[in-house]
This record gives sequence, structure tokens and C-alpha cells, in this order.
Amino acid sequence: MSQLSTKSMFQKAIFEINNNNYLSAIDLLNELLAADKNNIVLLYNIALSYQNLKEFNKSIYIYNKLINKGINSPDIYNNWGNIYKEIGEFDNAIKKYKNAIDVAPGYFLAYNNLGSINRKIKNYSEAIKNYKVCVELNNSYSDGYKNLGNLYFEIKQIDIAETNINKAISLNQNDCENFISLGYIQATKNEFEKSHINFQKAYKLNPKYEYLFGNLLHAKMKICEWDNLNNEIEELHQKLTAGEYNIILPFDSLGIFDDPALHQKIATNFSLQHQKNFEESKNKEIRILDKRKIRIGYFSADFHNHATSQLIAHLFELHDKEQFEIYGFSFGFSNEDEMKNRIRQSLNELYDVSEFDDEKVISLVKNLHIDIAIDLKGYTGDSRVGIFSGRCAPIQIQYLGYPGTLGNSFMDYVIADKIVIPPDQHKYYSEKIIYLPNCYQVNDNTKIINTISQTKKDFGLPDNGFIFCCFNNHYKIHPDIFTSWMKILSIVEASVLWLIESDPISSFNLKKSAKKNGIDESRIIFAKKMDLNDHLGRHKFADLFLDTFPYNAHTTASDALWSGLPVLTRTGKSFASRVGASLLNAMDLNELITTSLPEYEDMAIKLASDKKYFNFIKSKLKNNLDTCALFDSKLFVKDIEKIYSEVYKEHT
Repeated sequence: MSQLSTKSMFQKAIFEINNNNYLSAIDLLNELLAADKNNIVLLYNIALSYQNLKEFNKSIYIYNKLINKGINSPDIYNNWGNIYKEIGEFDNAIKKYKNAIDVAPGYFLAYNNLGSINRKIKNYSEAIKNYKVCVELNNSYSDGYKNLGNLYFEIKQIDIAETNINKAISLNQNDCENFISLGYIQATKNEFEKSHINFQKAYKLNPKYEYLFGNLLHAKMKICEWDNLNNEIEELHQKLTAGEYNIILPFDSLGIFDDPALHQKIATNFSLQHQKNFEESKNKEIRILDKRKIRIGYFSADFHNHATSQLIAHLFELHDKEQFEIYGFSFGFSNEDEMKNRIRQSLNELYDVSEFDDEKVISLVKNLHIDIAIDLKGYTGDSRVGIFSGRCAPIQIQYLGYPGTLGNSFMDYVIADKIVIPPDQHKYYSEKIIYLPNCYQVNDNTKIINTISQTKKDFGLPDNGFIFCCFNNHYKIHPDIFTSWMKILSIVEASVLWLIESDPISSFNLKKSAKKNGIDESRIIFAKKMDLNDHLGRHKFADLFLDTFPYNAHTTASDALWSGLPVLTRTGKSFASRVGASLLNAMDLNELITTSLPEYEDMAIKLASDKKYFNFIKSKLKNNLDTCALFDSKLFVKDIEKIYSEVYKEHT
């Protein structure tokens, strides 16, 4: 073999590696190796190719062979560490990265990888140190700043996260992940227009990036940017129909489609990434111990002043402590507040597991002999599905936080009622359905409604005229429902629509859409966000809460009803679109449940125009507040404890 042909063959092998054609590269490299059996460069590239093919044993064999030859290359140790990281042997991975650093103290890639391992196992302080050393050693390494920014975002140090991601972008404007990270950060800061712009930038760089199309669409809906929205939703539907389920996150799909079958397919696809732990643990049965009290564990990132806690805190207080031991597992990076302290005082113990990895949480829960684990997050923000895929308790139930199926085989039950999940829709749920006899939604009947001193004028509302309102997040406002609202305003003279204030661009877009529909934009009024008890107090200035579709009001609807404000809903097929109906049914206000836009519009107009009928509904609501199932907290606790006792008996 001539020197020229050898060089040409090696160049071709490297070309194949760079183009991910690893088998072809291995063939070429082995042919060269036959003539030069101890060539270190050839052996290294063969090992690297096997590593990319995930034939890790072959790769490790060659790396070990090179080390035994005295080739103490940091690249070898680093690659070897990457193999252990990928197969979940984190201790071995850390050893190899440290070997790389021992050989070359300035080897910044090993510090970056150490940071990633420590972040994975929730050793955040060590991960921060690792990433900081990485960027100190190489201040032009954009991935180091990106990883540091994403870590700070994970632990909710948002401003520091943003600084680091912006640094990463300044170093590399061709990495779509940088713009995705910045988009998430800005959404957390309620800077939805900026978030949308950065998702757009990411999409231009890589339109096939996982879940990015859905991220972009959801961001667009947050700012009520509806130009071409229906076409984009149709495009999304076509992609999903073609089997591209990793194009949108499960939660984002709930606000776009009223289709439980589609929601199930998206959730099932998403759950596959959590399936590995379950496959390893499903045969390791956890026995329920014979003991007097049933041990319940509630899991959430929202044990602070959050909608979930506002609903469920009183349940914790009312649980029968003679029959149950109640534990909380908090994995959110929330500051201490009055709500968190209230929850802590109502539980046997509240464990902060925010810096525990999934395996450590599972071990803690098993050691505590928790009988029933209740996931209050599902696929909402900061969820920890891996805790449940690893089977932390003999009975696992999802409840309250996520209105739909999780699409996996490790969540045993979902708590619902016969309205949010009708019996003919069981087939769209991977979980067994447990029915509460009344409404599925827990509520707190000690919630205080402040008496506020402000007047209508203080909130920009007219003294006269019918006041429609909707205090839902703006991503729930579809153009179809908004068009119906504008029809209603056009018929009900001197009426206004009172919405919650969000991003300035969403307010602008909503006013613009009103104008397109022939409605003076001054009739769209925005309410600034305020303390919950004061917010409940200002509900008295509204006349009718107009619900959204296909994602109904949930906590905002029960807040309105608790404040004495009627809610008009449109119900559909999906869980998220049937919550309004469930709440109203539990208050014996079925007159306010509609099943189509025309019926919805007609009822809104009737309520605004027929004073006698409106007063009848208003009086009925007021009279039912003290007697209805929705706000009978003691009855709810009795019902849910009966469920817990029944499923416990089934498993003993």
C-alpha cells in the first residue's frame, strides 16, 4: 500500500466519521490497521466509531488497550467517561473525567462533563463549580455557558441563567438550543413576546428540533398572535397524524386540540423516555406493610403560593390523621412563603427533595414505606415523572395537576369524575379511572375574599353596562372563542370584556383583534395581577365569567364561583375541556354548561339581556355556595379518603 493511498484512505475514513457513516469508517480503518497494527490514531478512531454506534464494550476494550500502551490521552478518558454517563454508571464516569483532568489539568471538556453528571444527580453546587472552571479555562466555549445557564434555570436563579445564556448566544448564534433556553427563561419572566422571538430564531436554525414546533406555537398563543395560526395548527395536526409525536409537548397539546385520543398518543410517545426505569423496576414488587395507618405521599414542585396549593392545602389540614399519615415531597426550588409553611404544618413531614435525583427520592419513599404516591404534576412544569417510572410506591396515582392521561404503564390510577372522563372515554387513558362521586377538583372553603375599597372606576371599568370577564391565561384564548366574545359584545350594548393583563403584546393583539371584529378596543379592559384574596374581592365587579375552549378555566373558574360570579362554559371531549362542566354540575348550575359556540353565545346574550333570568342564576349560585358539593371540603376529604382506603385494600 503506497503512502499516498494510505493517506487517501485515512482521509476518506475521517470523512465517513464526520458524516456519521461509522461502519464504513471502521472497515477503512481496520484495513489500514492490518498493515500497522499498533497505530494509535487508527485505534482511537475505531474506538470512537464504535462509541457512536453504541457498541460500548468494543469501544471500551480499545480505550483500555490504548491506556495500557501508555497513551494517557485526556480525550480517551473523556470519551470513556461519556460512555459511562450514557449507560448511567455515573460514579465510573466521574472517575474517568477526573483521570482526564489528572492527565491534563486544563482540559475544559472534562469539567463540562463533570458538571453535566453532577447536574444529573442534583449535586447542583458541585455542578456550578465544574461549569465555572470549564468557562474559566476556555471563555469562548459556548456550551459551557449554555450548560451553566440551563442549570441556573433549573434551580430558578433566572437572572443568572439569562446572563449565561446570553453569553452563550454571543459566542455561538448557530446553536438553536441557546435560543430555546432563552425562550424558556423569558417565558418564566412573563416576557412572552421576547420568548416567542427566540423560539422563532431557534426554529429557523433547526425546524426539526424535538418539540420546537409545539414550543413556537404555544409561545405564539401566549401573545395572542393569531395570524396564520389555524394553518399552523392544521400543519401540526398533519405532522401528528403522520406519527411525528415528538413535535409537541403533551401539556401544550391540551390547549390546541379537543381530542383525547390524540392527547393519549402524544403523552404515550413522551412517556417512552421515562420507560427505562420502569422496565428495570416493574418486577421488583413493593409490599405494603401490615400497619395501622395508611401512608400517603403527595409529590409536587408547587408547595408554595401556587394554584395547586391554593386548591389542595385545606385537604392536607382535614385529612384524618388517625387513619392516615400524610407526607409531602417537594421538588420545586420555591422560596419559603406563608402557603409553604401552612402545608408543612398540616403534614406529618414535608421533605425537600429538590436536590435529590430520582433514585435517591425513590429510596427515601421506599424507606418511609409510603403506600400510595400521589403525583400532583403530571406533565406540567418541573415535573419529576422519573420518580414514578422507578416505582417509588406500591400504588401510584396522578391527580389534579394534569388534565389528561400520562400515557404510561407505571401510573396505576387517575382520580376523576364522570364528567371530566365519561365512561366511554376510558379507552383514551392508560391509567385505571377512580371516580369521585362529585367533582374531581378539591377546593378550600376557608379561602378568604378580601373586601376591597376600590371602585369599578379604579379598575378602568364602566359604572354601567354588563361586564363580561375571563381571568384565564392568554394561551387559552383561541381565535374562535374570541370571535364569539366579540359577537356577544356586538349584541350586548355597553358591555365590556375584562381580561387579566399579561405581556403588553398580547394586550395589543387582543385589542387589534377586537377592532378587526368591529368592536371598539376601549371595550377590552385589562386587570393587573394582584394578591389572590384581593383578586377574589374584585370579582364582585364582574357579571359573568366567559370560559375558554378547548382548555377551560380550572382554578380560575372555582375562584370565580367561590366569589359568587357565574361561569359560562363550553364543554367538549377532552378532560381539559370538561372541567367547567364538572364544577358547574357540582354546584347544580347545569344551565351554564353549553356544548357548542352558538349555544354558548346565545346563553351569554340571554344572561346579559334578561335581567330576571340573570338574577335567578346569580341567586341560585349564592344559595348553593354553602350547600353544594364543590365547596364542601369535609365531604371531599371523606370521599377521597374512601378512595385511598379502597385501593389500599385491593393491594393488600
